[in-house]
Amino acid sequence: MKKFQVVFLSILLISLLLSALFRLLGYEEYQAISGAPALIVLCLIFLGHFVTLDEDLADGWSNPDNSKKIALLSVGELLLKFAALLFGLWLVLI
Repeated sequence: MKKFQVVFLSILLISLLLSALFRLLGYEEYQAISGAPALIVLCLIFLGHFVTLDEDLADGWSNPDNSKKIALLSVGELLLKFAALLFGLWLVLI
């Protein structure tokens, strides 16, 4: 795992854990503040994949052979990232 990936994952996990802890303790004013870095990271992950999704579809840069398997795996991964973003939004904001 690359160094920036470790940093991003650490920020994500620490931020989500702090937000969940503040939620359990009833400190709603700190819940959104502590969860904001996690939401930023989750948005960057989702939007980065969404912007480059066309490269994994037919005749794309990463899929020159028009493989449906590569396209479906990429769309499935995008849906998982969207679900993680929705979970983060639910955890931090609701």
